[in-house]
Amino acid sequence: MTAPDRIPSEPAGSERARDGATRLDWRVWLAIAFLVILPMPPLVYNGYALLLGCLGIIAMARTFNIRFSSASARQATVLFACLWVPIAISWFDAADSYRAGTSGALYIRFLPMALFLCLALDRLSASVRLRQAVALVCTFYVVDAGWQGLTGHNIIGNPAVGPQLTGMFYPKLQLGVVLAVLTPVILAEIEARSKSHPAWWLAVVPLAVVVALTLHRNSWVVFALALFGFIALRVAERRWRIRGKTLAWVAGITLVFSVVAIQHLSFKVRLFDTVAAALVEHEQLEIQLGQRPDIWRAAFNMYQANWLNGVGVRGFRGVYPDYAVADDYWRGQDQPVSPAHPHQLVLEVAAETGTLGLLGYVLVIAIAIASYFRAPSANRHHAGPWLLAALLLLWPLNINKAFYGFFIATFFWWVLAVYVATLHAQTGIREPAD
Repeated sequence: MTAPDRIPSEPAGSERARDGATRLDWRVWLAIAFLVILPMPPLVYNGYALLLGCLGIIAMARTFNIRFSSASARQATVLFACLWVPIAISWFDAADSYRAGTSGALYIRFLPMALFLCLALDRLSASVRLRQAVALVCTFYVVDAGWQGLTGHNIIGNPAVGPQLTGMFYPKLQLGVVLAVLTPVILAEIEARSKSHPAWWLAVVPLAVVVALTLHRNSWVVFALALFGFIALRVAERRWRIRGKTLAWVAGITLVFSVVAIQHLSFKVRLFDTVAAALVEHEQLEIQLGQRPDIWRAAFNMYQANWLNGVGVRGFRGVYPDYAVADDYWRGQDQPVSPAHPHQLVLEVAAETGTLGLLGYVLVIAIAIASYFRAPSANRHHAGPWLLAALLLLWPLNINKAFYGFFIATFFWWVLAVYVATLHAQTGIREPAD
């Protein structure tokens, strides 16, 4: 592991440095507060996203020409258009025009929120402070969930959901998703601190254990992708070499999961039943996948019948019976059920916003990755973990939360906006040496 590039800083005693540091503080704190608020009910974190959006509108209105000329604001606007335009077009012949229109209108709040974050994190020093705060908040979530696993309740009295740890996110099963997605950012902070003492890498162990004990298989996969993605990122940057230290780290994480699998009955059953079902019986695999294959078939049928702009955002549930297969598991219940979304990201985009939505989805990934390679090396070093986090939320095989739903949409735009802001942030003003 070699030392990362040093980033030039302005003289610490300069008036500009003092003013800049003061000016950034309150906005960075607002950006940090989002992650603290995320476990709260949807009305709270959506309201907070709206607040950030209002602040973004005010800031842009005051100095529009200056602010909108920034590369981060322009890129955030382009990325937003890639996802929002197909959402808007899906409204014209949506199966549920009211819900599609409402969802499309509410989605607009993410653009000014992203612009606010771009303004708040316009210097790398601010992004570094945010990364440190994210690692601290996630540490709290890990400790809180660990306490829940030991005592049956977290620090505010929330119980686990059966054997699954939920921590502050009770009763929703969102803890594993958040920790797994933010793992690259946490690893970046551990990497920075490990320069003073290598023992900081031991902090990965409780993180891995808590993600494992959420018993959330999608989070396990995302966590594994985050680990190997971070290693690949640092190797590509020529900051790490595939030698003993890196291999020992991977072996250590594998050992943690192995020990948890052996010692924790629920984890062992969930892991090995899934593997066995995948290798032995098709019917058992469908059971382990939560009977999702029937939902996927219906989603594909929707896309085929509405290939251009889909059935409309959040309209999947309403038209599900029309596209379900004859022996559909969900429609065959004593009280027929219509799933709320396809439980597969690409199929959700295809079914609800059609080919236009798929095109926008691909463009977001392509633009985000392409801009990373064009950025200065110092910006790439700090922005890379946030790019990985955004790509993990865009991972095509994601089978968990609805991409157009409140939770993932709000979380995604916060992560993506921080990435864009960090990628285009200016160096200087007491930039800490990583």
